[in-house]
Amino acid sequence: MRFWIKLFWVLVFGTLAAFFYFCIHTLKERESLLVLDGSEELLDYTSGPGYVFEWKTIFPWKYTVVRFPIFSKISNVVLNIDLSSGMFPENSPEGKIKISLEVRYSLYPNKAFEFLEAAGIGQEKIDAYIRKIVYSVIRKKVEEFLANPNALKTNLDNYLRTSFSSELLSEEKHFKI
Repeated sequence: MRFWIKLFWVLVFGTLAAFFYFCIHTLKERESLLVLDGSEELLDYTSGPGYVFEWKTIFPWKYTVVRFPIFSKISNVVLNIDLSSGMFPENSPEGKIKISLEVRYSLYPNKAFEFLEAAGIGQEKIDAYIRKIVYSVIRKKVEEFLANPNALKTNLDNYLRTSFSSELLSEEKHFKI
C-alpha cells in the first residue's frame, strides 16, 4: 500500500513538473511566442514581456513553439524590373533594372499576428511577402518615372532615398519605424 501512495505522489509531482516545463514560457521585451500545429499553421500568438502559459505545448509532438523577435528584423530584397515591355529578348539584360535593398523593419506587437498570417512563418516566406510589397510600391513609381526615361535612374534613386520608406509604411500597416 505504501508503494502505491509513493508512486501516486511521484506521478503527481512528475506530471506537474512536466506541465510547468512544457507549458510556461518566459518572453523578453520585443519577443513573441508562436504556437504552430504540425502543418505550420499559426494557432496562437503572444507578445512579451512576461510569462506565458500555453497548454497546447504539453504535446510537443503535436504542437511547436517558436520564439519570434518583432524588433529590428532585416529582409534583403532583390528586384528585377522589366522596362522594355517585350522589346528585347527575355534573357537579355537590356531594358531591365535590378534593385537591391536591405529592408530593416519592426512589427507592432498587436499587429504581428495579422502580418504572420498574411506572410507566413518561415523567413523565406516573410522575405517573399516583403518582396511583393516592395515590388508593388516601386513598380508604381517606375511607371510614373517612365515618362522621362533619361532621368529614370536619377528620379528612382532620389525616390528611394527620400520618400520610399514613407510610402512603404503607408502600404504595409504592420511595419513601424
